Amino acid sequence: MNIKKTFVALTLVIGMIASVAAHGWAIQEDRGSTVLIWCEDGSYATVGKSKGGWTVISPGKNGTAGGQFDIVGQAALTACRE
Repeated sequence: MNIKKTFVALTLVIGMIASVAAHGWAIQEDRGSTVLIWCEDGSYATVGKSKGGWTVISPGKNGTAGGQFDIVGQAALTACRE
């Protein structure tokens, strides 16, 4: 892996960590094609891969289902509405 790809990957990981810390959700369990998300309000949501992106399958207490997102973090924000 070259330096540019490594830098981009590290930037994305750091951004995801910062997003999780700032928005009150966390990945509880990664099941491959679906991810269980813990929401700060104590509820759980499920997001899944669909058409090259992610969608909210089952929202948390304050979230909404559906949508098409590029990364898990975007789907988690909608799923938890944090």
